Amino acid sequence: MDLSFTPEDIAFRQEVRTWLENDYPAELRGKFSRDEYSKEDFLLWQRTLFA
Repeated sequence: MDLSFTPEDIAFRQEVRTWLENDYPAELRGKFSRDEYSKEDFLLWQRTLFA
């Protein structure tokens, strides 16, 4: 099995990382690592993803 990444894979990974750095809601930062998401937090994340 070949687990190496293509240049397209690497570019997509960077695009996603950049998007998360710029668009991940500030009020959710830190909650993920503590598993503290509420229903409202989840809905905010869904609205952000599908905006």
